[in-house]
Amino acid sequence: EEDDIEMDDEEEEAAKNDVTEATEIIEDEAEENKAEEKTKSDDSYKKDLKGLESLLESVKNSPVVSLASSIKRKPMQLDMSDDMTPASNKPQKAKETEKEKESQVLWVDPVDEKNREALAMKLRMETQDLTNLGSVNFSENLSEAVEQRVFLVAGGVEEKELEEAVGQLGGDISTSNYFDKSVTHIISGKVTRSEKMLGCIAAGRWVLHQSYLKDSVEAGKWLQEEPYEWGNPEKDFVDLTSSSIEANLSRTARRRRLIRDEGGDEVFSGMLAYINLPGNRKGSFTRLILAGGGRITESLSDEVIPTITHVITDTKHFSNLQTKLSKLGECGIPVIEAMYLNDYLTSEKQSSVESYIVQDYQSIWESRKRSRVVTDTPTNAVKKTRV
Repeated sequence: EEDDIEMDDEEEEAAKNDVTEATEIIEDEAEENKAEEKTKSDDSYKKDLKGLESLLESVKNSPVVSLASSIKRKPMQLDMSDDMTPASNKPQKAKETEKEKESQVLWVDPVDEKNREALAMKLRMETQDLTNLGSVNFSENLSEAVEQRVFLVAGGVEEKELEEAVGQLGGDISTSNYFDKSVTHIISGKVTRSEKMLGCIAAGRWVLHQSYLKDSVEAGKWLQEEPYEWGNPEKDFVDLTSSSIEANLSRTARRRRLIRDEGGDEVFSGMLAYINLPGNRKGSFTRLILAGGGRITESLSDEVIPTITHVITDTKHFSNLQTKLSKLGECGIPVIEAMYLNDYLTSEKQSSVESYIVQDYQSIWESRKRSRVVTDTPTNAVKKTRV
C-alpha cells in the first residue's frame, strides 16, 4: 500500500511537471508569435510610410502644385464694422448715408456728354443688323449719314431731273419759290441774283453745278459736294478771275459756305432792320436778311428806334419816314438804299453805309455825324454800331 501511495505521488508530480512544461512551451510560442507579428507590423508600417512619402514627392513635383505654390496669397481681411455696429445704430447710419447721397451733386461736362452721345449714335449705327443696312455706305462721315438733304432748283435745271435723282438716292425737294431754312443744297445751271440764289448764298448753303445730279445717279449715291461747287477754283464752271456778276456771286457762295462750316458769324448777324418798302420788295429783302442771320422789326416807335441798326427804303417811299427823321438822326440810324444789302453780301471788303445813304436824308446824317459811333461791321444793337 505504501508503495502504491508513493507511486501515485510520483505520477502526480510528473503530471504537474508535464503541465508546467506544456505551459512554458505555450507561453514561449505565444511570445515568439507576438514578436513575429510585431516585426511584420513594423515592416508593413515602414512600407506604407515609404509609399506615402513617394506619393507626396510626386504630387509636389506636379505642374499644378508648382503653379499654386508660386502664387502669393494675401491674408484675408474681414470688415467687421457692420457686424460690430449695434443694432440700434443701424437705422440711424442708413439715414445718414441716404442724406449724404441726396446732398451729392453730379456735374456733367456738356462737351463730354455731347461727345458720348455722338459716339453712342455711331456705335449703334455700326452694330445694327447687317440685313437692314441696304446700301448704307459707312465710308461717309457721320454728319453726312445723319443729314437729310433738301434740294432747291434754280435756273437751267429741270425739276424732273432732280426728282429722278432724289427718287433713287433719297432726300427731299423744296417746292417753295423762296429760300427757307430747311434747304441744304441749291442746284443751278448758272448763278444769278434770283431771290432763291441770294438766300442760299446768305445762309452759306451748298450752291452746286447741275452735273452733280447726273454724276451722283451714275455713282449710285450722293457724291461729295465740293468738286461740284460753284466758286471752286479747281473747276471751270465760271471764270473766277473776271468781274462778272456770275463770277462774283460764285466766289461769294463758296466763301460764305466755308465761313458757315467753320462756325463763323452769319453775314447779317447783329442787324436789326426796319424796311420801309412796299409789298413784294419788302418780302424779298426781309427773307434775305433773315436767311443771313439778321432780324426784322415792324415797329418804328421811339422806344424801338434806339435798338435799330438800319432803316432800308428808297427815295420814292422816303416821305413815309418824315415824322421819325429827327429821332432817327438823333440816334444815328442810317437810312439807306436796298442795294446796300446785295453789295454787303457779295463784297469781299466791308461796305460802308456812307455810299448808300438816301439822298433826302444826307443833311440830317451829316449834321449828326460827329455825335454818333459808326463802324463798317454789323454787330449787336447794344453797342449801337452801324454798318
